[in-house]
Amino acid sequence: SYAIFVLGEVIRPGKYPLKSKTTLLQAITLAQGFTAVAARNKIVIFRLGKDAEGLAKIKASYDDIVLRDGTKQNIELKPGDQIVVPSETMVVLPTH
Repeated sequence: SYAIFVLGEVIRPGKYPLKSKTTLLQAITLAQGFTAVAARNKIVIFRLGKDAEGLAKIKASYDDIVLRDGTKQNIELKPGDQIVVPSETMVVLPTH
């Protein structure tokens, strides 16, 4: 399917059609931006591997993209990509 999925702490999570080249920042804009509790520097993009071999996990930081020289993190999305914006409270705690 030629769609991406934006999940987690965005204003309008959901499935969005890919009509043209779309970057990570454009996808977040489509989802109307972050919620107040979004961990915007812990964005994860899950991408199906070649021949549907497992999921690749790509990490991105909004502040790096916008404020620093992290433009490489503003990746071009591919059909089926799942963008997950965790909440600050979900940031992983060490396991015992």
